[in-house]
Amino acid sequence: MTEISPHARKLRILLTGATGFIGAAAATALRADGHAVTGVSRRSDAPDLVRADVRQEAGWDRALAGVDMVVHLAAWNPPRWRRPRPELHASITRDGAIRLARLATAAGVGRFVFLSSARVYGLPEPGQPPFRETDPPAPCDAYGRAKAEAEAGIAKVAAGSSMHLLILRPPVVYGRGRLGSVGGVALAAGRGWPLPLPPGKPAKSLLALDNLTDCLRAVAGGEIDVDGIFNIADPGASSLTAVADAVARAGGRPAARRLPDWLSGPLLRCLLPGNAARHLAAPVVLDTGRLRAATRWRPPLTTDAALRAAFS
Repeated sequence: MTEISPHARKLRILLTGATGFIGAAAATALRADGHAVTGVSRRSDAPDLVRADVRQEAGWDRALAGVDMVVHLAAWNPPRWRRPRPELHASITRDGAIRLARLATAAGVGRFVFLSSARVYGLPEPGQPPFRETDPPAPCDAYGRAKAEAEAGIAKVAAGSSMHLLILRPPVVYGRGRLGSVGGVALAAGRGWPLPLPPGKPAKSLLALDNLTDCLRAVAGGEIDVDGIFNIADPGASSLTAVADAVARAGGRPAARRLPDWLSGPLLRCLLPGNAARHLAAPVVLDTGRLRAATRWRPPLTTDAALRAAFS
């Protein structure tokens, strides 16, 4: 994990999405480094949370007063099997992020960190190299479009101010307590269930929750002091088959049980909505060279180590 000097700066940080999977872990990690973290929630009245909603102007003056850095994690990102709500992608993920950036600049916040998504890239063409930050966004779902539009809107707000802007584009974030594609595969593999896995073992960039929170610690501590858009992922690429095998090995089995490809492909297309099935079957890999070149930060955990810690 990132070594934070005891003399490193201590910030007042406003964290949206603080009660979510990533937000709760980020709040714990940042507080452990001595930062004063105030979480934001639309509902909770807990003492370490401020009630505010990114769809409204009310409540943000108090929340942003004296804040050094905003870490904006809140978004509308439900499971893909739920009924689409494009209006919530627009009002929360896109407009809410832009509104918060505008309010942060007015409050004199020094740094704004926005957690975007690799889904802004869409799906790769056959034979395409790993996605780079210079690749034009081509999202193929409402969530990816909302993130891409939020990026553009926030960048426009920041360009007219003195506020520093860091945009991180992660792939799937996994860890203990979260299902999703990685967590679901890990759970089934740990129990020895036969799995319908994407044929061909398509390569995937993944991001361990602990690696993401370590990156946020490095930003707050000053080890990462850059502006712009950066991909972030675990070292190297993996696959859902590799995830299943790693969890199976941690449980004492040589490999995960998997259904044959001729059955897995049609079964996944029947079980999942169209875009979800396409994403699962596509080799979505991120080039993280820009972040490596611009900073000394490196993800502290390999995918195998993170999977063992989270799911064994």
